[in-house]
Amino acid sequence: MKKILSYVLKHKKVFISGLIAILIIGFLGYKKLHKSKDAVENKKTYATVTRGIIDKKIVVAGKVKLTNEQRLRFNVPGRVTKVNFSVGDTVQQGQVIAELDKSELASNIRKEEIGLESSIKKLENIRDKNENLEIEKSENLLDRTKKELKIAKKELKELKIKQPIDVNQSETIYQKKLSEISALEKRQGEVSGDPEEARRIADELEIAKKEAADMLAKKPLDDLQNKLERQRKENNIKEIKKSIEEQEDALKEMKKKTAREEELTDASSMVELQQISLRQSKTELNKYELVAPFTGVLTKIDFKVGDNLVIDEQKFANLKNPDILTVVTSLDQNEVVQAEIGQKAKITFSALPNKVFDGEIVELEESPKEADIGAATYEAIIRLDKQQEKMYSGMTAKVEIAVARKENVLTLPLLAVRDGDQVGEKYVLMKGEEEEEEEGERVVVEVGLSDKVNVEIIRGLQEGDEVLEADFAQLETDFNKSSQTMNEEQMNF
Repeated sequence: MKKILSYVLKHKKVFISGLIAILIIGFLGYKKLHKSKDAVENKKTYATVTRGIIDKKIVVAGKVKLTNEQRLRFNVPGRVTKVNFSVGDTVQQGQVIAELDKSELASNIRKEEIGLESSIKKLENIRDKNENLEIEKSENLLDRTKKELKIAKKELKELKIKQPIDVNQSETIYQKKLSEISALEKRQGEVSGDPEEARRIADELEIAKKEAADMLAKKPLDDLQNKLERQRKENNIKEIKKSIEEQEDALKEMKKKTAREEELTDASSMVELQQISLRQSKTELNKYELVAPFTGVLTKIDFKVGDNLVIDEQKFANLKNPDILTVVTSLDQNEVVQAEIGQKAKITFSALPNKVFDGEIVELEESPKEADIGAATYEAIIRLDKQQEKMYSGMTAKVEIAVARKENVLTLPLLAVRDGDQVGEKYVLMKGEEEEEEEGERVVVEVGLSDKVNVEIIRGLQEGDEVLEADFAQLETDFNKSSQTMNEEQMNF
Protein backbone atom coordinates (compact mmCIF):
# COMPACT_ATOMS: atom_id res chain seq x y z
CA MET A 1 0.00 0.00 0.00
CA LYS A 2 2.90 2.37 0.83
CA LYS A 3 4.52 1.61 -2.52
CA ILE A 4 1.32 2.52 -4.34
CA LEU A 5 0.92 5.75 -2.35
CA SER A 6 4.59 6.61 -2.97
CA TYR A 7 4.14 6.07 -6.71
CA VAL A 8 1.01 8.25 -6.81
CA LEU A 9 2.69 11.06 -4.85
CA LYS A 10 5.85 10.88 -6.97
CA HIS A 11 3.80 11.29 -10.15
CA LYS A 12 1.38 13.79 -8.61
CA LYS A 13 1.82 16.32 -11.40
CA VAL A 14 0.96 13.77 -14.03
CA PHE A 15 -2.23 12.75 -12.23
CA ILE A 16 -3.27 16.37 -11.60
CA SER A 17 -2.62 17.31 -15.21
CA GLY A 18 -4.72 14.39 -16.38
CA LEU A 19 -7.63 15.31 -14.13
CA ILE A 20 -7.48 18.96 -15.23
CA ALA A 21 -7.53 17.83 -18.86
CA ILE A 22 -10.59 15.67 -18.20
CA LEU A 23 -12.39 18.59 -16.53
CA ILE A 24 -11.57 20.94 -19.42
CA ILE A 25 -12.65 18.44 -22.08
CA GLY A 26 -15.85 17.70 -20.17
CA PHE A 27 -16.65 21.36 -19.76
CA LEU A 28 -15.99 22.13 -23.44
CA GLY A 29 -18.13 19.15 -24.40
CA TYR A 30 -21.05 20.45 -22.36
CA LYS A 31 -20.50 23.90 -23.77
CA LYS A 32 -20.67 22.56 -27.30
CA LEU A 33 -23.68 20.33 -26.66
CA HIS A 34 -25.80 22.74 -24.70
CA LYS A 35 -24.63 26.02 -26.28
CA SER A 36 -26.22 27.86 -23.36
CA LYS A 37 -24.67 31.23 -22.54
CA ASP A 38 -26.03 31.16 -18.98
CA ALA A 39 -24.80 27.62 -18.38
CA VAL A 40 -21.30 28.48 -19.58
CA GLU A 41 -21.09 31.68 -17.54
CA ASN A 42 -22.36 29.95 -14.38
CA LYS A 43 -20.32 26.80 -15.08
CA LYS A 44 -23.54 24.77 -14.59
CA THR A 45 -25.61 22.57 -16.86
CA TYR A 46 -29.22 21.52 -16.37
CA ALA A 47 -31.24 18.50 -17.48
CA THR A 48 -34.97 18.18 -18.18
CA VAL A 49 -37.08 15.21 -17.09
CA THR A 50 -38.35 13.56 -20.30
CA ARG A 51 -40.08 10.36 -21.30
CA GLY A 52 -37.96 7.81 -23.08
CA ILE A 53 -36.55 4.28 -23.19
CA ILE A 54 -34.14 2.72 -20.71
CA ASP A 55 -32.44 -0.22 -22.39
CA LYS A 56 -30.12 -1.92 -19.93
CA LYS A 57 -27.41 -4.07 -21.48
CA ILE A 58 -24.34 -6.01 -20.47
CA VAL A 59 -21.52 -5.28 -22.92
CA VAL A 60 -18.63 -7.76 -22.87
CA ALA A 61 -16.04 -9.29 -25.19
CA GLY A 62 -16.30 -12.83 -26.46
CA LYS A 63 -14.69 -15.45 -28.70
CA VAL A 64 -16.16 -17.81 -31.30
CA LYS A 65 -16.23 -21.50 -30.53
CA LEU A 66 -17.49 -23.97 -33.13
CA THR A 67 -20.00 -26.33 -31.54
CA ASN A 68 -19.93 -29.58 -33.45
CA GLU A 69 -21.55 -31.65 -30.74
CA GLN A 70 -23.83 -30.97 -27.77
CA ARG A 71 -24.30 -33.40 -24.87
CA LEU A 72 -27.92 -33.62 -23.77
CA ARG A 73 -29.21 -35.22 -20.57
CA PHE A 74 -32.26 -35.27 -18.30
CA ASN A 75 -32.19 -32.84 -15.37
CA VAL A 76 -34.60 -34.93 -13.28
CA PRO A 77 -34.37 -38.55 -12.08
CA GLY A 78 -36.65 -41.26 -13.41
CA ARG A 79 -37.09 -44.43 -15.47
CA VAL A 80 -36.60 -44.22 -19.25
CA THR A 81 -39.85 -45.26 -20.96
CA LYS A 82 -39.17 -44.20 -24.55
CA VAL A 83 -36.15 -43.77 -26.81
CA ASN A 84 -37.55 -42.51 -30.11
CA PHE A 85 -34.33 -42.47 -32.18
CA SER A 86 -31.18 -44.52 -32.72
CA VAL A 87 -27.55 -43.57 -33.19
CA GLY A 88 -27.09 -42.19 -36.71
CA ASP A 89 -30.65 -40.84 -37.00
CA THR A 90 -31.26 -37.22 -37.99
CA VAL A 91 -33.37 -35.39 -35.39
CA GLN A 92 -35.24 -32.18 -36.19
CA GLN A 93 -35.23 -29.25 -33.76
CA GLY A 94 -38.00 -29.67 -31.19
CA GLN A 95 -38.40 -33.43 -31.64
CA VAL A 96 -38.44 -35.57 -28.49
CA ILE A 97 -35.38 -37.83 -28.38
CA ALA A 98 -36.34 -39.75 -25.22
CA GLU A 99 -38.84 -39.67 -22.34
CA LEU A 100 -38.88 -40.55 -18.65
CA ASP A 101 -41.85 -42.07 -16.84
CA LYS A 102 -44.21 -39.17 -16.19
CA SER A 103 -47.37 -41.12 -15.32
CA GLU A 104 -47.37 -39.96 -11.68
CA LEU A 105 -46.82 -36.31 -12.62
CA ALA A 106 -49.46 -36.56 -15.36
CA SER A 107 -51.87 -37.99 -12.81
CA ASN A 108 -51.18 -35.08 -10.47
CA ILE A 109 -51.72 -32.62 -13.33
CA ARG A 110 -55.07 -34.25 -14.08
CA LYS A 111 -56.04 -33.87 -10.43
CA GLU A 112 -55.04 -30.21 -10.55
CA GLU A 113 -57.09 -29.76 -13.74
CA ILE A 114 -60.11 -31.32 -12.04
CA GLY A 115 -59.59 -29.10 -9.01
CA LEU A 116 -59.26 -26.02 -11.25
CA GLU A 117 -62.41 -26.92 -13.15
CA SER A 118 -64.22 -27.25 -9.85
CA SER A 119 -62.92 -23.87 -8.63
CA ILE A 120 -63.85 -22.18 -11.91
CA LYS A 121 -67.36 -23.60 -11.65
CA LYS A 122 -67.60 -22.32 -8.11
CA LEU A 123 -66.53 -18.85 -9.25
CA GLU A 124 -69.07 -18.91 -12.08
CA ASN A 125 -71.77 -19.94 -9.62
CA ILE A 126 -71.07 -16.87 -7.51
CA ARG A 127 -71.07 -14.54 -10.50
CA ASP A 128 -74.08 -16.01 -12.25
CA LYS A 129 -77.48 -15.06 -10.85
CA ASN A 130 -79.20 -17.92 -12.66
CA GLU A 131 -78.89 -20.57 -9.92
CA ASN A 132 -80.64 -23.29 -11.89
CA LEU A 133 -78.14 -23.00 -14.74
CA GLU A 134 -75.19 -23.15 -12.32
CA ILE A 135 -76.62 -26.21 -10.61
CA GLU A 136 -77.01 -27.90 -13.99
CA LYS A 137 -73.37 -27.15 -14.87
CA SER A 138 -72.15 -28.56 -11.57
CA GLU A 139 -74.23 -31.68 -12.03
CA ASN A 140 -72.72 -32.17 -15.49
CA LEU A 141 -69.22 -31.85 -14.01
CA LEU A 142 -70.16 -34.35 -11.32
CA ASP A 143 -71.44 -36.79 -13.96
CA ARG A 144 -68.18 -36.51 -15.89
CA THR A 145 -66.17 -37.19 -12.75
CA LYS A 146 -68.31 -40.24 -11.95
CA LYS A 147 -67.74 -41.56 -15.47
CA GLU A 148 -64.04 -41.05 -14.94
CA LEU A 149 -64.31 -43.10 -11.73
CA LYS A 150 -65.97 -45.93 -13.68
CA ILE A 151 -63.17 -45.94 -16.23
CA ALA A 152 -60.52 -45.94 -13.47
CA LYS A 153 -62.19 -48.90 -11.72
CA LYS A 154 -62.41 -50.80 -15.01
CA GLU A 155 -58.71 -50.20 -15.69
CA LEU A 156 -57.81 -51.46 -12.19
CA LYS A 157 -59.93 -54.58 -12.68
CA GLU A 158 -58.30 -55.33 -16.03
CA LEU A 159 -54.87 -54.81 -14.49
CA LYS A 160 -55.62 -57.27 -11.67
CA ILE A 161 -56.63 -59.86 -14.29
CA LYS A 162 -53.67 -59.17 -16.59
CA GLN A 163 -50.87 -59.17 -14.03
CA PRO A 164 -51.39 -62.79 -12.77
CA ILE A 165 -51.50 -63.97 -16.41
CA ASP A 166 -48.20 -62.22 -17.08
CA VAL A 167 -46.73 -63.79 -13.93
CA ASN A 168 -47.93 -67.28 -14.99
CA GLN A 169 -46.48 -66.79 -18.45
CA SER A 170 -43.14 -65.76 -16.96
CA GLU A 171 -43.20 -68.78 -14.63
CA THR A 172 -44.00 -71.10 -17.57
CA ILE A 173 -41.09 -69.70 -19.57
CA TYR A 174 -38.81 -70.14 -16.54
CA GLN A 175 -39.86 -73.78 -16.07
CA LYS A 176 -39.27 -74.47 -19.77
CA LYS A 177 -35.80 -73.02 -19.41
CA LEU A 178 -35.13 -75.32 -16.42
CA SER A 179 -36.30 -78.31 -18.49
CA GLU A 180 -33.99 -77.23 -21.29
CA ILE A 181 -31.09 -77.07 -18.82
CA SER A 182 -31.93 -80.56 -17.52
CA ALA A 183 -32.06 -81.98 -21.05
CA LEU A 184 -28.72 -80.38 -21.93
CA GLU A 185 -27.08 -81.75 -18.78
CA LYS A 186 -28.36 -85.22 -19.64
CA ARG A 187 -27.15 -84.88 -23.23
CA GLN A 188 -23.75 -83.70 -21.96
CA GLY A 189 -23.26 -86.98 -20.16
CA GLU A 190 -24.17 -88.98 -23.24
CA VAL A 191 -21.62 -87.32 -25.58
CA SER A 192 -18.62 -87.41 -23.31
CA GLY A 193 -16.79 -89.39 -25.98
CA ASP A 194 -17.25 -86.66 -28.61
CA PRO A 195 -15.19 -83.58 -27.51
CA GLU A 196 -16.54 -81.25 -30.18
CA GLU A 197 -20.19 -82.11 -29.44
CA ALA A 198 -19.49 -81.88 -25.72
CA ARG A 199 -18.07 -78.33 -26.11
CA ARG A 200 -21.10 -77.23 -28.15
CA ILE A 201 -23.53 -78.59 -25.53
CA ALA A 202 -21.47 -76.98 -22.73
CA ASP A 203 -21.77 -73.57 -24.46
CA GLU A 204 -25.53 -73.98 -24.88
CA LEU A 205 -25.84 -75.07 -21.25
CA GLU A 206 -23.93 -71.98 -20.04
CA ILE A 207 -26.20 -69.66 -22.06
CA ALA A 208 -29.36 -71.40 -20.79
CA LYS A 209 -28.22 -71.15 -17.16
CA LYS A 210 -27.44 -67.42 -17.58
CA GLU A 211 -30.89 -66.80 -19.10
CA ALA A 212 -32.54 -68.70 -16.22
CA ALA A 213 -30.57 -66.66 -13.67
CA ASP A 214 -31.60 -63.40 -15.39
CA MET A 215 -35.27 -64.49 -15.28
CA LEU A 216 -34.99 -65.28 -11.60
CA ALA A 217 -33.29 -61.93 -10.81
CA LYS A 218 -35.87 -59.95 -12.80
CA LYS A 219 -38.87 -61.48 -10.99
CA PRO A 220 -38.69 -59.30 -7.77
CA LEU A 221 -38.36 -56.12 -9.88
CA ASP A 222 -41.37 -57.11 -12.00
CA ASP A 223 -43.36 -57.84 -8.84
CA LEU A 224 -42.45 -54.41 -7.40
CA GLN A 225 -43.41 -52.61 -10.62
CA ASN A 226 -46.73 -54.44 -10.73
CA LYS A 227 -47.40 -53.52 -7.11
CA LEU A 228 -46.57 -49.84 -7.73
CA GLU A 229 -48.78 -49.73 -10.82
CA ARG A 230 -51.72 -51.17 -8.86
CA GLN A 231 -51.06 -48.73 -6.03
CA ARG A 232 -51.06 -45.74 -8.41
CA LYS A 233 -54.38 -46.74 -9.90
CA GLU A 234 -55.90 -47.38 -6.46
CA ASN A 235 -54.71 -43.96 -5.24
CA ASN A 236 -56.15 -42.37 -8.37
CA ILE A 237 -59.53 -43.95 -7.62
CA LYS A 238 -59.38 -42.63 -4.05
CA GLU A 239 -58.65 -39.12 -5.32
CA ILE A 240 -61.52 -39.25 -7.81
CA LYS A 241 -63.89 -40.45 -5.06
CA LYS A 242 -62.71 -37.60 -2.86
CA SER A 243 -63.30 -35.16 -5.73
CA ILE A 244 -66.83 -36.54 -6.19
CA GLU A 245 -67.56 -36.04 -2.48
CA GLU A 246 -66.26 -32.46 -2.66
CA GLN A 247 -68.33 -31.73 -5.77
CA GLU A 248 -71.45 -33.18 -4.14
CA ASP A 249 -70.88 -31.05 -1.03
CA ALA A 250 -70.30 -27.98 -3.21
CA LEU A 251 -73.51 -28.71 -5.09
CA LYS A 252 -75.47 -28.81 -1.84
CA GLU A 253 -73.94 -25.56 -0.66
CA MET A 254 -74.66 -23.92 -4.00
CA LYS A 255 -78.37 -24.32 -3.49
CA LYS A 256 -78.41 -22.45 -0.21
CA LYS A 257 -75.64 -19.84 -0.57
CA THR A 258 -76.07 -16.38 -2.02
CA ALA A 259 -73.34 -14.42 -3.81
CA ARG A 260 -71.26 -12.18 -1.53
CA GLU A 261 -68.32 -9.91 -2.33
CA GLU A 262 -66.07 -11.76 0.08
CA GLU A 263 -66.95 -15.08 -1.53
CA LEU A 264 -66.23 -13.67 -4.97
CA THR A 265 -62.78 -12.43 -3.91
CA ASP A 266 -61.86 -15.75 -2.27
CA ALA A 267 -63.04 -17.78 -5.26
CA SER A 268 -61.12 -15.58 -7.71
CA SER A 269 -57.93 -15.91 -5.63
CA MET A 270 -58.31 -19.69 -5.48
CA VAL A 271 -58.67 -19.94 -9.27
CA GLU A 272 -55.57 -17.78 -9.80
CA LEU A 273 -53.49 -19.87 -7.39
CA GLN A 274 -54.60 -23.13 -8.99
CA GLN A 275 -53.88 -21.78 -12.48
CA ILE A 276 -50.34 -20.82 -11.39
CA SER A 277 -49.82 -24.25 -9.82
CA LEU A 278 -51.10 -26.00 -12.97
CA ARG A 279 -48.78 -23.97 -15.22
CA GLN A 280 -45.82 -24.82 -13.00
CA SER A 281 -46.71 -28.54 -13.08
CA LYS A 282 -47.00 -28.53 -16.88
CA THR A 283 -43.65 -26.78 -17.11
CA GLU A 284 -42.21 -29.49 -14.84
CA LEU A 285 -43.67 -32.10 -17.23
CA ASN A 286 -41.38 -30.79 -20.00
CA LYS A 287 -38.34 -31.81 -17.93
CA TYR A 288 -39.30 -35.46 -18.47
CA GLU A 289 -38.71 -35.09 -22.22
CA LEU A 290 -35.27 -34.79 -23.84
CA VAL A 291 -35.86 -32.39 -26.75
CA ALA A 292 -33.43 -31.62 -29.59
CA PRO A 293 -32.34 -27.95 -29.28
CA PHE A 294 -31.31 -27.92 -32.96
CA THR A 295 -31.44 -30.13 -36.05
CA GLY A 296 -28.60 -32.63 -36.05
CA VAL A 297 -27.41 -36.26 -36.08
CA LEU A 298 -27.32 -38.46 -32.97
CA THR A 299 -23.80 -39.79 -32.48
CA LYS A 300 -24.24 -41.49 -29.10
CA ILE A 301 -27.00 -42.56 -26.68
CA ASP A 302 -25.86 -43.76 -23.23
CA PHE A 303 -29.23 -45.00 -21.96
CA LYS A 304 -31.99 -47.39 -23.03
CA VAL A 305 -35.62 -48.12 -22.18
CA GLY A 306 -35.90 -49.40 -18.61
CA ASP A 307 -32.82 -47.61 -17.25
CA ASN A 308 -33.35 -45.78 -13.96
CA LEU A 309 -31.48 -42.47 -14.12
CA VAL A 310 -30.45 -40.49 -11.05
CA ILE A 311 -29.72 -36.77 -10.72
CA ASP A 312 -26.41 -35.69 -12.32
CA GLU A 313 -25.83 -39.17 -13.79
CA GLN A 314 -23.32 -38.96 -16.62
CA LYS A 315 -25.53 -40.50 -19.31
CA PHE A 316 -25.99 -38.38 -22.42
CA ALA A 317 -27.43 -38.26 -25.91
CA ASN A 318 -24.88 -36.56 -28.15
CA LEU A 319 -26.26 -34.41 -30.99
CA LYS A 320 -23.96 -33.13 -33.74
CA ASN A 321 -24.48 -30.17 -36.09
CA PRO A 322 -21.52 -28.42 -37.78
CA ASP A 323 -23.66 -25.39 -38.72
CA ILE A 324 -24.09 -24.25 -35.12
CA LEU A 325 -21.48 -22.10 -33.39
CA THR A 326 -21.28 -20.37 -30.02
CA VAL A 327 -19.67 -17.26 -28.60
CA VAL A 328 -18.03 -17.77 -25.22
CA THR A 329 -17.75 -14.77 -22.90
CA SER A 330 -16.97 -14.14 -19.23
CA LEU A 331 -19.23 -12.23 -16.84
CA ASP A 332 -18.20 -10.75 -13.50
CA GLN A 333 -20.19 -11.32 -10.31
CA ASN A 334 -22.32 -8.20 -10.85
CA GLU A 335 -23.14 -9.14 -14.44
CA VAL A 336 -23.87 -12.85 -13.98
CA VAL A 337 -26.70 -12.19 -11.48
CA GLN A 338 -28.48 -10.16 -14.20
CA ALA A 339 -28.01 -12.79 -16.93
CA GLU A 340 -30.46 -15.63 -17.57
CA ILE A 341 -30.68 -18.53 -19.99
CA GLY A 342 -32.85 -17.50 -22.94
CA GLN A 343 -31.86 -13.82 -22.92
CA LYS A 344 -31.24 -12.36 -26.38
CA ALA A 345 -27.90 -10.90 -27.43
CA LYS A 346 -26.50 -8.83 -30.30
CA ILE A 347 -23.05 -9.91 -31.52
CA THR A 348 -20.66 -7.88 -33.68
CA PHE A 349 -17.47 -9.60 -34.85
CA SER A 350 -14.23 -7.68 -35.28
CA ALA A 351 -13.77 -9.34 -38.66
CA LEU A 352 -17.36 -8.49 -39.75
CA PRO A 353 -17.92 -4.99 -38.29
CA ASN A 354 -20.85 -4.12 -40.55
CA LYS A 355 -23.03 -7.08 -39.57
CA VAL A 356 -24.94 -7.68 -36.34
CA PHE A 357 -25.89 -11.25 -35.45
CA ASP A 358 -28.69 -12.36 -33.13
CA GLY A 359 -27.85 -14.82 -30.40
CA GLU A 360 -29.30 -16.37 -27.26
CA ILE A 361 -27.77 -17.43 -23.94
CA VAL A 362 -27.99 -21.24 -23.76
CA GLU A 363 -25.72 -21.94 -20.80
CA LEU A 364 -24.44 -20.16 -17.68
CA GLU A 365 -21.65 -21.76 -15.68
CA GLU A 366 -22.36 -21.69 -11.94
CA SER A 367 -18.76 -22.41 -10.94
CA PRO A 368 -16.47 -19.35 -11.14
CA LYS A 369 -13.11 -19.15 -12.87
CA GLU A 370 -10.41 -17.38 -10.89
CA ALA A 371 -8.47 -14.74 -12.82
CA ASP A 372 -4.84 -13.80 -12.12
CA ILE A 373 -5.90 -10.81 -10.01
CA GLY A 374 -8.31 -12.96 -7.99
CA ALA A 375 -11.60 -11.68 -9.43
CA ALA A 376 -14.15 -14.44 -10.07
CA THR A 377 -15.71 -14.65 -13.55
CA TYR A 378 -18.47 -16.89 -14.89
CA GLU A 379 -18.62 -18.32 -18.40
CA ALA A 380 -21.69 -17.62 -20.54
CA ILE A 381 -22.38 -19.56 -23.76
CA ILE A 382 -24.32 -17.75 -26.51
CA ARG A 383 -25.57 -19.73 -29.51
CA LEU A 384 -26.16 -18.24 -32.96
CA ASP A 385 -26.61 -19.51 -36.53
CA LYS A 386 -23.49 -19.62 -38.66
CA GLN A 387 -25.29 -18.35 -41.79
CA GLN A 388 -23.18 -17.78 -44.92
CA GLU A 389 -20.30 -15.76 -43.48
CA LYS A 390 -16.89 -17.30 -42.95
CA MET A 391 -16.37 -17.72 -39.22
CA TYR A 392 -13.57 -19.47 -37.44
CA SER A 393 -12.91 -20.57 -33.91
CA GLY A 394 -11.15 -17.87 -31.88
CA MET A 395 -12.61 -14.86 -33.73
CA THR A 396 -13.28 -11.97 -31.30
CA ALA A 397 -16.63 -10.27 -30.90
CA LYS A 398 -18.48 -7.61 -28.93
CA VAL A 399 -21.52 -9.01 -27.15
CA GLU A 400 -24.48 -6.92 -25.99
CA ILE A 401 -26.85 -8.89 -23.75
CA ALA A 402 -30.28 -7.32 -23.28
CA VAL A 403 -31.11 -7.77 -19.58
CA ALA A 404 -33.98 -5.28 -19.14
CA ARG A 405 -35.94 -2.68 -21.09
CA LYS A 406 -38.56 -0.08 -20.12
CA GLU A 407 -40.40 2.21 -22.52
CA ASN A 408 -42.22 5.52 -22.02
CA VAL A 409 -40.77 6.12 -18.54
CA LEU A 410 -39.50 9.33 -16.95
CA THR A 411 -35.73 9.63 -17.43
CA LEU A 412 -32.84 11.83 -16.34
CA PRO A 413 -29.09 11.73 -17.06
CA LEU A 414 -27.42 9.62 -14.38
CA LEU A 415 -25.07 12.54 -13.60
CA ALA A 416 -28.02 14.59 -12.32
CA VAL A 417 -28.91 12.09 -9.55
CA ARG A 418 -26.88 12.38 -6.35
CA ASP A 419 -26.35 10.13 -3.33
CA GLY A 420 -28.12 11.19 -0.13
CA ASP A 421 -27.01 10.91 3.49
CA GLN A 422 -28.92 7.67 4.09
CA VAL A 423 -27.97 4.35 2.49
CA GLY A 424 -29.76 4.03 -0.84
CA GLU A 425 -31.15 7.58 -0.71
CA LYS A 426 -31.07 9.55 -3.98
CA TYR A 427 -31.87 13.21 -4.61
CA VAL A 428 -31.73 15.96 -7.25
CA LEU A 429 -31.26 19.74 -7.04
CA MET A 430 -34.07 21.61 -8.76
CA LYS A 431 -33.18 24.55 -11.02
CA GLY A 432 -33.54 27.83 -9.10
CA GLU A 433 -36.36 30.15 -10.12
CA GLU A 434 -34.06 33.23 -10.11
CA GLU A 435 -30.84 33.61 -12.08
CA GLU A 436 -28.78 34.52 -8.97
CA GLU A 437 -29.90 31.45 -6.98
CA GLU A 438 -26.90 29.20 -6.39
CA GLU A 439 -28.88 26.09 -5.57
CA GLY A 440 -32.53 25.10 -5.95
CA GLU A 441 -34.71 22.86 -3.82
CA ARG A 442 -33.35 19.44 -2.85
CA VAL A 443 -35.87 16.74 -3.85
CA VAL A 444 -35.59 13.08 -2.84
CA VAL A 445 -36.36 10.73 -5.76
CA GLU A 446 -36.89 7.02 -6.27
CA VAL A 447 -34.92 5.62 -9.18
CA GLY A 448 -35.36 2.43 -11.18
CA LEU A 449 -33.63 0.94 -14.20
CA SER A 450 -30.39 2.53 -15.46
CA ASP A 451 -28.41 2.04 -18.68
CA LYS A 452 -25.28 3.77 -17.21
CA VAL A 453 -26.15 6.98 -19.11
CA ASN A 454 -29.76 7.67 -18.12
CA VAL A 455 -31.82 6.48 -15.17
CA GLU A 456 -35.54 5.87 -14.67
CA ILE A 457 -37.33 8.22 -12.24
CA ILE A 458 -40.12 6.34 -10.49
CA ARG A 459 -41.21 8.93 -7.95
CA GLY A 460 -40.41 12.53 -6.95
CA LEU A 461 -40.36 14.38 -10.31
CA GLN A 462 -42.69 15.16 -13.20
CA GLU A 463 -42.11 15.41 -16.92
CA GLY A 464 -40.65 18.81 -17.80
CA ASP A 465 -38.97 19.44 -14.41
CA GLU A 466 -35.46 20.96 -14.70
CA VAL A 467 -32.68 19.87 -12.37
CA LEU A 468 -28.99 20.62 -11.94
CA GLU A 469 -26.90 18.18 -13.95
CA ALA A 470 -23.29 19.32 -13.49
CA ASP A 471 -21.71 22.12 -11.41
CA PHE A 472 -18.20 22.66 -12.77
CA ALA A 473 -17.41 25.33 -10.18
CA GLN A 474 -18.03 22.79 -7.41
CA LEU A 475 -15.97 20.21 -9.31
CA GLU A 476 -13.05 22.67 -9.45
CA THR A 477 -13.37 23.37 -5.70
CA ASP A 478 -13.42 19.65 -4.89
CA PHE A 479 -10.44 19.10 -7.17
CA ASN A 480 -8.43 21.87 -5.50
CA LYS A 481 -9.19 20.39 -2.07
CA SER A 482 -8.06 16.95 -3.27
CA SER A 483 -4.87 18.45 -4.71
CA GLN A 484 -4.11 20.27 -1.43
CA THR A 485 -4.72 17.05 0.57
CA MET A 486 -2.34 15.18 -1.75
CA ASN A 487 0.38 17.81 -1.20
CA GLU A 488 -0.02 17.53 2.57
CA GLU A 489 0.19 13.71 2.40
CA GLN A 490 3.37 13.96 0.31
CA MET A 491 4.94 16.21 2.90
CA ASN A 492 3.95 13.85 5.75
CA PHE A 493 5.09 10.83 3.79
